Parts: sequence; structure tokens; C-alpha cells
Amino acid sequence: MARVLVVGGGVVGLTSSVVLASAGFDVVLFERGRVFGGCSGASLGILSLPLAVLDGFSVEYVRRALSLHSRFSREYGYSLLSTQVVVPLKRIRSILGEVARAIGGFRWFRVGVRRVGGLGLSLVVGDTFLVDLSEYRDSLIRVAGRLGVDIREGVGIEELVVEGGRVVGVRTSSGGVVEGDVVVVAAGVWSSRLLGSVGLELSVVPVKGYTLVVRSSSRLGFVVGVDPVFIRPHQRREDLLLVGGFKVVSGLDTSIVEEHLEEMVRVARSVGVVVEEVLEARVGLRPCLGRPLTSIVGFRNLVVSTGHCRHGVLFAPLAAVEVLGLVRRVVGSV
Repeated sequence: MARVLVVGGGVVGLTSSVVLASAGFDVVLFERGRVFGGCSGASLGILSLPLAVLDGFSVEYVRRALSLHSRFSREYGYSLLSTQVVVPLKRIRSILGEVARAIGGFRWFRVGVRRVGGLGLSLVVGDTFLVDLSEYRDSLIRVAGRLGVDIREGVGIEELVVEGGRVVGVRTSSGGVVEGDVVVVAAGVWSSRLLGSVGLELSVVPVKGYTLVVRSSSRLGFVVGVDPVFIRPHQRREDLLLVGGFKVVSGLDTSIVEEHLEEMVRVARSVGVVVEEVLEARVGLRPCLGRPLTSIVGFRNLVVSTGHCRHGVLFAPLAAVEVLGLVRRVVGSV
């Protein structure tokens, strides 16, 4: 049984580990902190056909990703909440460019204009689902445990180990070497640093994003979009909302900037959403390449999968299936 080393315990790394183990591979997953402790933990978990199409993805590609989520949710035990994206018309100027680009694709979506309580006259678009990220993580970790995935939290990977033109393993933060037949790098914005250890380049732009957990008396059954801020209901508590967004190119800085949080709260309140208290602020660095990348890079037994800066959770099952296909190709060619 071939051994696959997966570097990165975000949504792509964890999902890929489960898919690989389900196919019979011996999988070791390395995460320098805690699984979903970075960008994935700061995601809103919005799976939206219209939002992804606005970002340049084809309807067919997004529908394939949603179909995989539907299948995985049944197999792995997490829930998908069907919902809508609501854009208050009083803030429509904030997304005029996106609306203009989407006009040709509106025939694919359920679109309407109606008055929404608290938000006023609004553009309402369907074909959107919500995932609770903690439920997604916990469900996949349970499945990974049943499948024998060796999850090593608190273990950073310093470099890839190359011998005879092949990547034969990884060197951990403790200095030890773990050998494997295939290495999958799914380390988000840190992927470029790791690939640099073997002379490869990957131009990933780190973009800072936040999710705030706020106490609110507003009862939302939908996503409010005021780009770049989105507000969604909490899937387990009616008195909480999640507010996410912000796009700041800040290198590998993961500090929380108070001004960013204040701006997100201000935007939420400007459309009538009540924010009583910010209970928690999560920050993550999104890997921005324009489109998600899953490829064999530099060495035939080295697979890289970066995810996507705005739709990483949406495309994670698709990335995992692509990773599986590449790993099978590598193992079959040895």
C-alpha cells in the first residue's frame, strides 16, 4: 500500500486525506498547528453558485463541486443548509461591477427583487448553501480516524527531501525525516515557501480575511452580501451571526487589526444588521492565485493543491478528487 504524506490540515488537506484513505492509501497528515486552525477556520463556509460564477468559474464547474458536496455530506455526516444571498439595493453600488459581469449568466440563477424585513428592497439570488466549518472538520476527522489516517497536529514541515530526482519524504520541525511514496502539499500560502526548499516557484498572494462571531438580535435565514463583507446565520444558535470578509495583502502577517474589525461591524450595521457584541475574531491568510491549482509540480511524485481565496470550502471536494487522480497516476507509473 503506497504511503501518501499530506502537508497542511486545512480544508483541502483534510478532505484530500479522507478521499485518499477511502481509496486505500496509507495517509499521514501533517499540520503545524491545529487542523482548520488557519484560513479554513476563518472561512464563512458559503457554497454559492452565483458568487463563484461572478468570480469567473463556469456554471458546470461549480455545479460539479456542489454535487460532490452533496455526496460527501451524506457519506461523511455533515449538513448543507440551503439558503439565498440577499443584497440590499441601497448598497447595490458596492457590487455594480459584479452585477454587470453577471447579467449574461443570470439565466442560470433564481433571481428576484423583493422587500426583506430589516434590509429593505433587495436583490435575492438562490443556489447557495451553508456549511458549518466545525461540523465539517469534526465529521471528516471522525471518518479519517476510522480509515486510519495518521493526523499529526503540532508538526511543521521544514522542507521536502529529494533523492535521485524524486521527493522521498519531508523533514519535520523536530529535524526528523518521514518517508513517503507521494507528497501532497496543501499548505495554503505557505506552499510557496515549502516548494522553494527544492527550487520550485509558486506565486501565491497571501490575502488576509476575517470571520467575526457576533451576538445579534437580527434573525437571518439567508446570507447578506455587501462585498467584501458577507453576513450569515450561525447554524446552531439563533442569537449569533457570522460576519466575514476583508481583503488585505499583508504578506504572512496573521495579526488581527482592530480597524478591520471595526469596518466590518460598521458595514453590517449600515444595512440594518444588529451587532450587539463581537464574541470572537478569527483570521486567516487566503491563498490567491486567481483559480485553484491542483497539479504535479516539478517532480512526478509531488502534488500541489492550493485551494481558492474565496471559494476554498466550495472547491475542496473537487480538489480532493483531483488529488486522488494525480496520486493514482503517480503510483501507477512507478
